[in-house]
Amino acid sequence: MLLLGIPIKLFLNQIKKIQISFLLSLVRKGLLPILSFLVFIICQCPYANCTVEQPAEKQGLVPSNLLKWGGHGAEYVVLVDKSQQKVMLYRSDNLLEPVKVYQCSTGENGGRKSVVNDKKTPEGIYYFINTYTGESLSPVYGSMALPLNYPNIFDMKEGRNGYGIWFHGLNKPLKPNDTSGCIALENRDIEDLASYITLFDTPVIISSGIEMVKEEELEEKTKEIAGIIEGWRDSWQSKDIERYMSFYSRSFQSGSKNWSQVKDYKTRVTKK
Repeated sequence: MLLLGIPIKLFLNQIKKIQISFLLSLVRKGLLPILSFLVFIICQCPYANCTVEQPAEKQGLVPSNLLKWGGHGAEYVVLVDKSQQKVMLYRSDNLLEPVKVYQCSTGENGGRKSVVNDKKTPEGIYYFINTYTGESLSPVYGSMALPLNYPNIFDMKEGRNGYGIWFHGLNKPLKPNDTSGCIALENRDIEDLASYITLFDTPVIISSGIEMVKEEELEEKTKEIAGIIEGWRDSWQSKDIERYMSFYSRSFQSGSKNWSQVKDYKTRVTKK
């Protein structure tokens, strides 16, 4: 960003130098009350509460998790990169640059959550289902907590259990990998994030690591997946059961039916 042809970061750096020089002169003159007031003003400056910037090597790339995001549905999506201890907020109309990047803390043990008290953060797609603030919230969760719908239907199908996975604030300094499985942020960051989300609508994607790819690569992958889905649809419409069942793993089950039983059932259905 430029300000009258001057890069905004350079401009801010110059302002900071002037502030520091001015403050030192106040200290020498013993003007502590004025100094205290100025420190308060500087701390309220929006630049004092900036979130983490996206690394230069990842700028211009898009998250591979967001394979296709149409014009319908949630306006924002939240990504959690456990390896980087970061929460990234993206808007549907711009996947090249996150709206916000926050530093976070996840479970003290690595890997995907499986059982109660394993102190791991789950991995998958979840939704915010509630908001806790004020007297309804224990001080250890800071100023706000946003519970997730863990375990979701896929977790339960895979036998993963546990409960109480939240995004929440803190009443202590933020440290990496320092929670029992929740995603913790600075109080100011959890409050800022909450202003962008909609309960039961804003998706949260938690991953061991967010892969960043070129936009063209994502488009190619999207076409590949779309081709598979269309092939599956076409095989059913044309009643080609052999081809239709080739889209399913041999370990696939539908209710109590295994792959072979599903194939027999579908074959009978197509004859009616």
